[in-house]
Amino acid sequence: MYPKLAQRYQAALVPFFLDGIAPEQFQTDNLHPTAQAQPRILQNVLQQLEPLLQDERQRRK
Repeated sequence: MYPKLAQRYQAALVPFFLDGIAPEQFQTDNLHPTAQAQPRILQNVLQQLEPLLQDERQRRK
C-alpha cells in the first residue's frame, strides 16, 4: 500500500526503517528500538534521504 501511495503522490519512501535491527535491540515491548539501534535506523533513513538531498542541491545550483 505505501509504495503505491508514494508513487501516486511522488513522495519519497523509506521502505522499513527498522530493517536489520537485531531482536535484542528492541525494548521489552518488542516494538520500540533501543538507543543501540539508532545508528542502524539512521543508516536506513539516510540511504533514502541522501539522494533526495543531492537532487535538491543540484536543482538549486
